[in-house]
Amino acid sequence: MYFLRQLRKAKLQFYTAIIESILTSSVTSSVTSSVTSSITVWFAGATVRDKQRLQCIVRSAEEVIGRSLPSLQDLYVARARGRAGRITADPSHPAHGLF
Repeated sequence: MYFLRQLRKAKLQFYTAIIESILTSSVTSSVTSSVTSSITVWFAGATVRDKQRLQCIVRSAEEVIGRSLPSLQDLYVARARGRAGRITADPSHPAHGLF
């Protein structure tokens, strides 16, 4: 995030739409990857304060890239639905009978 802020501050002439899209995709993927690792496990047990702190990180990333990112709740719902779909599709999964 530090380097992205420095690039934005520099306002270099070669800072075009292509670089903007590269920065957007790199920040989006890094924030999504770090925040959503095992989100289906920890999100339900996280306190409101923990969720607010993480949402603050997401908001700062939004400010750096100048675009909106999905909220933690949206990421959790999408990941939980995806995981549930994979479990129901696999009859050999131990939790298959729970659905």
